[in-house]
Amino acid sequence: MLQIPKADTTLDSMIIARRALLISVFAAAVYTLPGQTPVVCDDQVTTSRICAQQPRVVCDDQVITSRIYTQQPRVVCDDQVIKPLPDIQKQNVVCDDQVITSRIDAQPQHVVRDDRGKNFRIDAQPQRVVSLAPNITEILFALGAGGQVAGVTRYCDFPPEAAGKTKIGGFLDPDIERIREIAPDLVVAFRGNPLEKIERLDALGLRVFVLDIGYRLEDIPPLVEKIGAVIGRPAEAAALVRVLKEKADRVSAALSGLAARPRVFLKLQGEGLWTCGRESYFTDLIEKAGGTSVTAGIDKNWLEYGVESLLRDAPDLIVVLARSDGDFDRTRAWLKSRPGLRETSVVRNDRILKLEENAASRFGPRLFDSLEELSRLFHPEKFPAGR
Repeated sequence: MLQIPKADTTLDSMIIARRALLISVFAAAVYTLPGQTPVVCDDQVTTSRICAQQPRVVCDDQVITSRIYTQQPRVVCDDQVIKPLPDIQKQNVVCDDQVITSRIDAQPQHVVRDDRGKNFRIDAQPQRVVSLAPNITEILFALGAGGQVAGVTRYCDFPPEAAGKTKIGGFLDPDIERIREIAPDLVVAFRGNPLEKIERLDALGLRVFVLDIGYRLEDIPPLVEKIGAVIGRPAEAAALVRVLKEKADRVSAALSGLAARPRVFLKLQGEGLWTCGRESYFTDLIEKAGGTSVTAGIDKNWLEYGVESLLRDAPDLIVVLARSDGDFDRTRAWLKSRPGLRETSVVRNDRILKLEENAASRFGPRLFDSLEELSRLFHPEKFPAGR
């Protein structure tokens, strides 16, 4: 065990003594050495009792339990994680209403792991963020980080402020040279961005945070939290997550005790019968809105359906993802003109509904608005006027 230097009247010697003292304490906690180890508490030297399973520290006559981790040490008070241990600097921690002062490592930092398993040490908020996907852009702005965004794809059109950001190419074809010129301190990528492009950005020494979260609505809050963590806005992320969960809970409560669920066929705008399968989050969206997708049993994300299959499935409703009323009207006209489809009950009775495509096609916060919109279309009786 390191020895504590004797007291010295010089400032440098005092600092060295304090640092040696803390190193001694943390070494004892990590390696669970038996006996009593001096620690600094409220600037007083006291003792810690080191136990093999659960180290304890006595401070102001209170026994405080702390769990020390070798990878990411954290201080635990009353079984609550207070904060990670930072670099050398005086920090105050309130435990049992007592302020405990310790000298530990420099600026507050934390580590966030992306979905490649790569760790990102966050020392401060990144100020030049490049987004490689529309849903990432929306989340960044929803967290109040629009000012931190330095580049977006050509498809990032929401919120309107995103249109004024530098364009770095598309979702599948980001311009690597343009991104390099922006000199971002963080690039946020999403599932579907080509791996080869991500690896080229890695090779340039850029910090590329990759996300691969999302096949169900409940995957959006963790996505928001992870982005909030890596851009240094965890409080804003927590607030947004609360709002999203409240929206989902309101829909769930309104639809409780459903007697029947409509059978739904989801269709992309335009010609053809492109639809979603089990792997698409749209299947989950339809389910949570009180319907049942007729293609939920197909083990694919997107597929082109056959007329014969649709005739066999006999859906109660057709939902068209459309960006505008004009696009919806053209798609509905195509359905009514198609031999075989125009004779079906759902088309003949005009049970064709529009779902706003821009919001629903982005795996982000507005999908919860789409959930409410769709549930009202399926079950208007559950949502009286003004509710």
